Amino acid sequence: MAQDGSEKQAGPGASAGGQGTSGDKEPELIPVEEAEKRAQKAASDALAKAGRDAKALEQKGKDLETREGALKTELEQWQKERDEAELAAARDDADRLPLVQEKQALRRKEEELNEKEAKLERDKAQHQAELDEAATTKKQTGCWKIAQQYAEAIGAEVGELAVKLKELDLDLEATEKVAKAWSEGRTPEPPKVDKDGNPFKPLSGRTSGGGEKSQDERLKERYPKM
Repeated sequence: MAQDGSEKQAGPGASAGGQGTSGDKEPELIPVEEAEKRAQKAASDALAKAGRDAKALEQKGKDLETREGALKTELEQWQKERDEAELAAARDDADRLPLVQEKQALRRKEEELNEKEAKLERDKAQHQAELDEAATTKKQTGCWKIAQQYAEAIGAEVGELAVKLKELDLDLEATEKVAKAWSEGRTPEPPKVDKDGNPFKPLSGRTSGGGEKSQDERLKERYPKM
């Protein structure tokens, strides 16, 4: 436990002894060209992995669609044969035949409605997936730009810092405040406003027993002195 409130927690560039860039030991200097190569390699590796993961997910989706299509065709054939059998059995019954025909017509209308609703849900899910992917890409790009801006002052590699910032799972404004505090040897503070500029409020009042944690809670776990 610290003896007074002057002790501060440094960022990713801190040494095992707790000293950041403001300590006695100078950070290892890396040539600019080497640093750029490392950063480019980290970005390339991350993009390659993301590409492999996306391709694997795409193939799984195609396999699932193929199986669903085969099952749908089988069910449609079964229903067709059943309808034909019902009509054949009622063909000589003047009272029963119209009832069978009406029942089958109503069922087909219901199936069409269910298919339209299912398509609407699929379209909504696809749209949400696209929004989530765009948000993830924006956050990754933003964390990389922030890392490029503050890595040298913190004493960390750009790729390493970008990963560390992304793991914080904060909005970009709060993420930059953390990086800025690290670069100045300060302990980051919880965000004061949300992503829309309104006074920050925790997302949930629930404790560690379950539920989503607010940015404030995540920051406090990351920086226990706050």
